[in-house]
Amino acid sequence: MLTSHRQGRAFALAFLVAGTLLALASAAFGEGTGPPSRPALTSTSEPSPRVDEESARKIEPDLLRAAMGSRAPLRFIVYLRERADLADAAAQAISAPPGPQATLARRRAVVAALQRKAETSQAPLRAALAAAQAAGHVHDYTPFWVVNAIAVTADSATLLEVAARPEVAIVRADHEQYLPQPLAEIGKVFSDIPSPLTPALSP
Repeated sequence: MLTSHRQGRAFALAFLVAGTLLALASAAFGEGTGPPSRPALTSTSEPSPRVDEESARKIEPDLLRAAMGSRAPLRFIVYLRERADLADAAAQAISAPPGPQATLARRRAVVAALQRKAETSQAPLRAALAAAQAAGHVHDYTPFWVVNAIAVTADSATLLEVAARPEVAIVRADHEQYLPQPLAEIGKVFSDIPSPLTPALSP
């Protein structure tokens, strides 16, 4: 009878120790009896670029889709808002006597006005593109004074930053255009004919 009593106490003690160990294990692992859960894996892919609605309206739809779905460099043309006052420029040259010289003077005045407007209005954007080029985001860019625009080859992030600038009117893809062969031959013929406008187009 004494032996049975001792066995009962030993069993109760073993049960108490087992319960204590189980409680300690539960506290170590947190709530529940299973092992701690693993943290979710962080995605290594870069998040898609974000663009606000106003900037998105400035970008050609196909170009915007390309920017959102690809990390490859993009070719696009940035058109600025400001335009030269060509009527005023031409009016300033009317004082010349009628004839070929007056026509040439008006043409030169228009060209000079276009160049001045492009130089002043493009300056902040060109500075930003130069900085982005130094950082490796812009491959190249070429300014144009005839339409007050800049052709750019850059990544999608730069495209979205450029579109968000207040001086930018619209951004379009730099589409390659090819002339039909007959028109190309005609253009080659006329390119060899001297024009009185040629000196005025020189930088």
